[in-house]
Amino acid sequence: MSTMDASGSPAEVYSIDRRYLLAQMELIFDILSAALGTDSNLVDLEQAGGPYITAEKAKAIAATERMRSYSLTARSEELIRQSQQIEAEAQLAGTPLAIERLALATGMSETELEIVLVGVAAELDDRFERIFGYLNDNLHHNYPSLALVAKLWGYDPISAEFRQALSSHGTIFQHHLGEIVWEDQPFLSRGLKIYDAVVNFLLGNPAIDADLVGVLSEPELSATAIEGLGAAAAKAGAPCYVQGSDPGRVASQICKSLVDVSWTPFFYDLRKAVAKRTDVVRQFDLLARDARLLGAAVVVGPIDLLGSEDIAHLDKLLDRGFPLVLFGMKEWPSLGYLMDPLLF
Repeated sequence: MSTMDASGSPAEVYSIDRRYLLAQMELIFDILSAALGTDSNLVDLEQAGGPYITAEKAKAIAATERMRSYSLTARSEELIRQSQQIEAEAQLAGTPLAIERLALATGMSETELEIVLVGVAAELDDRFERIFGYLNDNLHHNYPSLALVAKLWGYDPISAEFRQALSSHGTIFQHHLGEIVWEDQPFLSRGLKIYDAVVNFLLGNPAIDADLVGVLSEPELSATAIEGLGAAAAKAGAPCYVQGSDPGRVASQICKSLVDVSWTPFFYDLRKAVAKRTDVVRQFDLLARDARLLGAAVVVGPIDLLGSEDIAHLDKLLDRGFPLVLFGMKEWPSLGYLMDPLLF
């Protein structure tokens, strides 16, 4: 959708989430401009032909001091005010920004949110592709290095706070928002990649991860629900387990039970997953992430199709802040390391 700006030219009308991200991308670009020392560096990078800067351009730019100390410019301060204004606008409308919903769903700290934003820049704006390659001393390494992330936001790269945020136990990786690339490099030379599903969510276009599309089913809702299941599943804590010999019928009844208590069910159909020989362990992680971000319930079954080594990984779906219902044709298996569910 477009409208006319003050000059009479067409101007794109963006959603509030896109407007916020655009302001943040411009802020990061402005900080980089100040840190690189002169605007001409970025002009050269932007005007370079092809996906990477030429060898001649690289030599010319490399002669300048990189990422020196900087202070916020007037434009940076204006972009910060603009971002704050957009946040206030969203709060006034009663619709928190996607980035705030991301923080709420995952428990991310402000440090982690700022780290994610730099990773998102590499996915949204091709200006950063050449800039990151230049700053990483490797034109093929066009994700932000961890050292660059620290420098941009003024973090001490050896501080416990920064290291914890980028550790395997940090929220970014626990909730599968992104990954570390170039793991053969020293810690600060490694890169940060944010996944497409997270970028789309922050743009206001939430959707299931492409890797899950082929194994999620939307069964027709049964005419009748399973008595008490929806309310029990909606309570935080233990999952629910439903035993039944007809997987299609049971899944339909479970989904009906969840819809009746206002939850959208994501049905992970293990019949499809097994037939496609998918990596269910990895997909459990993606399923948990997308259910949290999209505010959905999770239905998984029939679990009889899982091997014992895969059943152990059902705990990836436990205590994630969304209803979880498992089903199978046999009685609930006795698994001492998996929380006993409510049986139906």
